[in-house]
Amino acid sequence: MKKLNPKNVGLSLGITFVMLSIICLILILLFSVQSMMTLVNYFTHGMDVTMTVKQVTFLGSIIGIVELYVIGFLVGYLYALVYNWISKRSKD
Repeated sequence: MKKLNPKNVGLSLGITFVMLSIICLILILLFSVQSMMTLVNYFTHGMDVTMTVKQVTFLGSIIGIVELYVIGFLVGYLYALVYNWISKRSKD
């Protein structure tokens, strides 16, 4: 199996998370926050998340994007490390 580069996988997943976050922000700007929360309720199997609705701010959006990038990078990096470890052990 080909060895994964943890940094590249982390960057890829981090950027993907940022892109998804920006798409979500655009949808919130185009539609109401309440309608987006109704959509989120479908993804959470009926759990009511409408009580958590807050006003979307520019600073909050930037902080959220940065947080999602860091989380995506760390998850991708860890994924590549685990993948490489498993593929190395399966060769034996």
